[in-house]
Amino acid sequence: MLDSFELSPAVGSGTFGTVFPARAKHHLNARVIAKSHYALKKLSLSSGLSLQNEMGALHTVKGNANVVELLACFTSEEATTGIPSAYLVFPLF
Repeated sequence: MLDSFELSPAVGSGTFGTVFPARAKHHLNARVIAKSHYALKKLSLSSGLSLQNEMGALHTVKGNANVVELLACFTSEEATTGIPSAYLVFPLF
């Protein structure tokens, strides 16, 4: 699914991940069909805790008007290292 996006250089990074602006190459699914520009947050799956914590936090604040909605989540292996990463897809404003 990562190949469905054109990633721009990272705009931020922190303890748990890196955020990339991205453009969809084509429509992805019913939830993501209306937009073409997204923010992809890349999380390493080396420990699993960062993804679990992120998903738990997003579930806790789901529906809050001040929190951006998670549109999709997928995993992908790094081509050079083979290490899996999770990508969270958010609308880009």
